[in-house]
Amino acid sequence: MSGRFLWELYKLSREFGVNSEELKAAAQELGRRRRGPREYNDDHRLAQMQGGASARAIASAEGGRGAFATETRISRKKRKQILISLYWKEIEQLTDLIVKLSLSPTEVADLLKEASTPFAPHLIILDFAMCCLQRVLDGGRLSSDNRDHVECARFHLGMVRNSDLDNPVRRENIE
Repeated sequence: MSGRFLWELYKLSREFGVNSEELKAAAQELGRRRRGPREYNDDHRLAQMQGGASARAIASAEGGRGAFATETRISRKKRKQILISLYWKEIEQLTDLIVKLSLSPTEVADLLKEASTPFAPHLIILDFAMCCLQRVLDGGRLSSDNRDHVECARFHLGMVRNSDLDNPVRRENIE
């Protein structure tokens, strides 16, 4: 599947206001089957945990034979959410600092490599670029053509292999 096709599909989904669930449903109607284990929708459980309830209380209230597995799963998801939000706060702080210092591109790259984990400096650089692109888009000073180019760049940054937020290498130094 080409990147150009994915970009056009992404633009159409934005234009028609279609979310990922509707895209999955459309793909299934075309005869494609989703593979892998089924995903659990724990959004309501995570909202309860943010309200102050414990994972054990939520899992035992639902009952059933899988209460311990539910407790473990939602505890891990909550921890992952916390780590991701801490990670992005650090990326935004780093972006603020670098923008204020107005460094050259090579100095920025060197600084980001030093700030990252030794196994994945490219992930920090990708996230920095994504944060900068988002700030440009939020600024509202772009023409429609330029906005499309910036959104295209942001989309293609997301297509880089192993750049997903679930990659644990990103969060390994965050406590």
